[in-house]
Amino acid sequence: MKKNEIVSLIIIFILLIAILFGAIYLGGRHRLGGKVPEPVTPNEYAGYLYCQIDGVMMRYDPQNDTAVKLCGHTDEDVYCILEHTAPPTRISDGRVYFGYLSGSEDAKYYIAYYDIESGKTQDTGIEYSPYRSFFVYDGYIYYNDSKNLLRQPADGGEVESLAECDYSEYILMVADGKIYTYSGNFSISSSIINTAHIYSYDLETSQKKDIYSFRTYTSDCINKAEYHDGKIYISIDTAEIISAKPSLSSQWRFDYVRLYVIDTKSDECDKLLETQVGEFFLKDNKIVYFPYTERAVISDAFSGYPQALCGESIHECDLDGKNDKIIYTNPDIAFLEGYLSGDKLFGSFADSSPGTENELFYASLNLATGEINKVVLPE
Repeated sequence: MKKNEIVSLIIIFILLIAILFGAIYLGGRHRLGGKVPEPVTPNEYAGYLYCQIDGVMMRYDPQNDTAVKLCGHTDEDVYCILEHTAPPTRISDGRVYFGYLSGSEDAKYYIAYYDIESGKTQDTGIEYSPYRSFFVYDGYIYYNDSKNLLRQPADGGEVESLAECDYSEYILMVADGKIYTYSGNFSISSSIINTAHIYSYDLETSQKKDIYSFRTYTSDCINKAEYHDGKIYISIDTAEIISAKPSLSSQWRFDYVRLYVIDTKSDECDKLLETQVGEFFLKDNKIVYFPYTERAVISDAFSGYPQALCGESIHECDLDGKNDKIIYTNPDIAFLEGYLSGDKLFGSFADSSPGTENELFYASLNLATGEINKVVLPE
């Protein structure tokens, strides 16, 4: 064999070894910041919506506007965890994950899942708090035990402690190799207006980063989060002071909910819309949202929380907040909360027409046709 042929073979051998080790290295990084699947936050799977309504897990079919209970028990003496659910609802790998309240005397909350194909439920044995939530991502369940951020394989296995955290940190989302949380550290001694923080934790280094802070009047200060293409869209309850006084009766302007976006690469968090947003959805590279009709101003911090419904119109804009337009208007109904599947909006509405006194009902709204159909829920 000639000398140059030997050299060529050696180079090829070295390249093959490099490729092999690179594959092994990337495989080991798969769950820790490498090429990982996008987190799925909407409650839709195979054309159905899975949602908790009054503590009962249901499946809604947007094609024929019907909803059924997932619990198959008819014996009232049987404690069915699908009828004692607690938020959130997470769908991953053909499973509907949810929290539930145990029927035992200790009355603790645990995480379980419903296997969509088999129709069976499985308790993971993980205790959690609905006030701190959990997230399912890439084969792991992430949760907070009040001292540490933890994760456990969804099919069972060793619990891994990822980082220390504050007692009140709520798990917002796991995306792009990071855990996102928020915490208000609320104390009644500092009045009901507090500073809340959004944090990110690097899954490889466990480094904690304070990426955004804001003033708010409620511990449930982030209402919703959805992910799309490296960005997390969140709705935040904010409050601004309008006349500073050294007392608890300081006047505050409650701005309700504003829409923000977090860039997972830079961890920058920016306000996306100046409009007050009651509810929002991501659809076909657009944001569909419901603005509040007005702001509320109260003079006493303890006189009660402002109440508001979503406005009479539904808007659509680009993912950067531009090209805003109204896509639906109805002065006689107000949307409260729900889910979006294609053009079909399912959830709870209030009839605000004269004489109805805001009667509540469940219905679907077809955004393409404007048709509204009431949905009768199973008893």
